[in-house]
Amino acid sequence: MFFIEPFTIVFAILIYVAIFIHHKITIHTLFAPIIGFCAPLICYYAYFLWMDNTEGFSNLFLLNSFNEIYFYSEKNFYWIITVLLALTLIGLILKTPKALSVNNSFKRNWILVLINFFVAVGFSLFIPEKTGVEFLFVIFPASIIIANGFEMINNSLIKNIALYLLLIFTIVFPLFYSLEP
Repeated sequence: MFFIEPFTIVFAILIYVAIFIHHKITIHTLFAPIIGFCAPLICYYAYFLWMDNTEGFSNLFLLNSFNEIYFYSEKNFYWIITVLLALTLIGLILKTPKALSVNNSFKRNWILVLINFFVAVGFSLFIPEKTGVEFLFVIFPASIIIANGFEMINNSLIKNIALYLLLIFTIVFPLFYSLEP
């Protein structure tokens, strides 16, 4: 992913946080991600060197400024982001106290999902060219948080109503915005 978008390097934080949280700190687990990152980079550099285009390789490390944070306030993204973040916040409020009160592997995995969510939000805000595709990085951890939040609802009627409303929202929302000029 680093070759496609250099800002994805921030997701390397997750590897080392997972190593630390799961207490798997060895020389192998610390250096394997670095070697795994450098090996394709060396091949990529060799390709650019062979093609006599080393500036293309150097441009990979130029991180452009981020100035398009208001891209997400456009009409077609605003409601999707608002609903997703609201449901994620509700899921966080419902699940986090229970997940952090136990001392098992789920607690460590929950912390890792939370870190993944916040790194993905930061990534989607600071990426220079906003196309909407970077929002997919946020959807994965948000869906896990939302699903765990729904799990905390004891009343099956409320769960079903909420899920049906989400289903209706996903069908009606694209139709509503496709009819506008």
